[in-house]
Amino acid sequence: FGLALVACGDDDEKEPANTAPTITNQTFSVAEDATNGTVVGTVKFSDPDGDDMIILILSASHDRVFAINTSSGVLTLRGALDYETTQTYTLEVEVSDSKLETTAVVTINVTDVAENTAPAISDQTFSVAEDATNGTAVGTVKATDAEDDDLTFSITSGNTGDVFAIAGSTGAITVAGSLDFETTSTYTLKVSVSDGTLSDRADIIINVTDVIEGGKRDETKEINSLEAVGNTNPSGLWSDGTTMWVLEFINSKLFAYKLADGTLDAAKDISIPWGQNGQLPVGLWSDGTTIWILILTVDANNNNEVTDGKIYAYTLADGMRDAAKDIETLRPAGNEAPVGLWSDGTTMWVTDRGIYDEETSQYTKAPKIYAYSLPK
Repeated sequence: FGLALVACGDDDEKEPANTAPTITNQTFSVAEDATNGTVVGTVKFSDPDGDDMIILILSASHDRVFAINTSSGVLTLRGALDYETTQTYTLEVEVSDSKLETTAVVTINVTDVAENTAPAISDQTFSVAEDATNGTAVGTVKATDAEDDDLTFSITSGNTGDVFAIAGSTGAITVAGSLDFETTSTYTLKVSVSDGTLSDRADIIINVTDVIEGGKRDETKEINSLEAVGNTNPSGLWSDGTTMWVLEFINSKLFAYKLADGTLDAAKDISIPWGQNGQLPVGLWSDGTTIWILILTVDANNNNEVTDGKIYAYTLADGMRDAAKDIETLRPAGNEAPVGLWSDGTTMWVTDRGIYDEETSQYTKAPKIYAYSLPK
């Protein structure tokens, strides 16, 4: 048999062993308001053998939030962050040279960013009188802002006729046009408040209150109880601003009523011994201390001809007669048909209707206003 010999040289040395890539745990941070595509950082890794490597995120739940460049290790943001929801993400990453792999933990801390919240405003109600003039303050709209930002107010709708204005920096509403309760009694303004970025809106209701205009009937202040208390033939009245005294033509009395509610104030009534036997009370006036009542005497058998007239004085506080202040000189002075009286506190003026002749259609005695010194 034959023997074969094989020679071995240096070219037949064993292939060097492969070493796994190296990577260490690493930490990065990113602001919660970062946008998609923002670079978070670059994960560092190496291979002792100089092999080509790739790096992957193994944490499947986080690869929707972050992405990594498989060759460079650059981490970028691909989803929304919210510090209040998640402050830290822990990613498991793997680097491989196609034969061996090494894993590490990459921690990403989300940093808090002061977030802007919208200002807050609620529905509010104010009122203003219909006769308010331009510039009259109606009220100040209140709003709050968590960041204490400067706020700007504006009226966006409901300001029919531009009758209101609002101060942009303070929210103070003022009258800017004519108001009329009978035309529009309520305005609903849409008011917006903005911090420059975000805004809020509310309904601001402004009620226009009625004002009794000159010459207009005010039923709320009327006194309706006259008939119920026997004041069935009123013939004159006077008030001190608190009490109203109403002269009764027939029933010999001066009735007192409270102006506040129109109810009878019987304690202030004044009884007068006239109103019968041809004597008729027809007028009154007071200086607040004494009240003077004009009493006529008529002849019922002669067409109610006035036969006498006198002004009687009473103390207003207690209704007692004050004869020293009577005015008795009407008829002697020619004031034969007195029908009304008024005084400025010094002089008493008494009207006289005169004497009219129906047959000739002429006055035989002309109407006149007589003046008397008021007794002290």
